[in-house]
Amino acid sequence: MHISVTRLHLRSLLFLYPFVRGTEAAIGQLRASAGFVSGRLLVDRWFTFWTVSAWDSAEAMRAFRDSGAHREIMPKLLDWCDEASVAAWTGEGLPDWSEVHTRMAQAGRPSRLKTSSRRHREAIIAPIRPTFPARPIAPFAGAAPAQA
Repeated sequence: MHISVTRLHLRSLLFLYPFVRGTEAAIGQLRASAGFVSGRLLVDRWFTFWTVSAWDSAEAMRAFRDSGAHREIMPKLLDWCDEASVAAWTGEGLPDWSEVHTRMAQAGRPSRLKTSSRRHREAIIAPIRPTFPARPIAPFAGAAPAQA
């Protein structure tokens, strides 16, 4: 199973509304995506958002990433975020948040941003301190599995 993790920190409250709108659209796309198995969204302190998703394959995840609402919002993150990183690995089911943090801190890849914080430039991943319980994300009933 392909595991994909993102961590995004908004640099200003001004970006919260468009970020949430874009995120909700991307979650709708995610739930309908072929090969999506399960996921979670976590709101961390200070406008930091974590996602973890499990996929049948890396190809299924890339097809989601490179299309639809997700593709539309990704370029906007260059302006909205001052910290953004991704990590991916092969695993058995969704990891807990401790493993997500460890993997991001050890092997996460910082994204290119127009404005970056010192933490982003130094690849410092703060400990996860949830503001709310994680939101589970499940495929829509009848969503297609990935094609082999």
